[in-house]
Amino acid sequence: MIISESDNGKCFHLRVGDQIKITLTWNPSTGYIWMEEFFPELKNVVILESEHSSSDQKISGGSSIRTLTYTAMVIGKRKLKFNYQRPWDYEAVKNFEITVNVN
Repeated sequence: MIISESDNGKCFHLRVGDQIKITLTWNPSTGYIWMEEFFPELKNVVILESEHSSSDQKISGGSSIRTLTYTAMVIGKRKLKFNYQRPWDYEAVKNFEITVNVN
């Protein structure tokens, strides 16, 4: 299942072993990155892989796509929350959050 920024605020239902891919657009040349808020007590959905690719390789400083792959490990509910911000700033310019229910 592929989830994008248009899915912000939605809830998704998975089974143990299912994977989701979250794709978020960002522009690394601005200093802004997608930073995940970690909830260490919630381990039912864990990150498997993180990668990024340029959406237009011909344009220097253009936007990129960050793809995060998560696997549902055990039954439970978890929020996945990301803040688009510069690492040295405390406030995000935008947020992305989904809820994952593993049955």
